[in-house]
Order: sequence, then structure tokens, then C-alpha cells
Amino acid sequence: MNGDLISWMARLFKERTVERVTEGNVTKRHPVEATIPQGSQVSSLLVAINTSGLIRCMSEWISEVEGQAFADDVGQVATGSNINQVFRKLEVCARVSIDWAERQ
Repeated sequence: MNGDLISWMARLFKERTVERVTEGNVTKRHPVEATIPQGSQVSSLLVAINTSGLIRCMSEWISEVEGQAFADDVGQVATGSNINQVFRKLEVCARVSIDWAERQ
């Protein structure tokens, strides 16, 4: 990755705080460790970077299943001639996903 991008991301995680506002009453700010603001555009980017390996792994192991990545989620789509066939394919996907996650 580009050094400027790494530097920018590091600053994004430093000295973050959170406060709660309820009916106009503001709580004291509290430090938060390594988080990204909810709704931040960088959230989707980091999820995509992190899960791209999983999508690639699925494609290599299970050719009949299509991997799909969403803004904050990953899904698998399988088709078959009956529910048992689809279930078996998705069961393999689950095992591959768990194995991939344990290696990370």
C-alpha cells in the first residue's frame, strides 16, 4: 500500500473519542480504541480489502457457488436441482469460510 494511505489510516484511528447526546444532555467524552466512525466511507473499503481473500478462496474451492460482497457483509449464492444439493454446497462454503478465518 502507498505510504500516504497508511499514514492517513493511522491518523484516522488515533485519539478517537465518543460522547452520547440524549435529549440535549451531552456526556463526557471517552477515548475509543481503534474504531472507524459509523457510516464512514473508509469502512466499506476496509471490509472489501479484508474479505477479498475470502471471496477469492471461495471461488477457488467451490466453482458452483457465487460469492458476493456487500458494503459490510459477504454472502454466497448456490443453485441446484433440489434443496439438499444447495444445502450441501452452502455447507462446504461454511467450512471453507471458517478455515479461511482461522488462518487469518
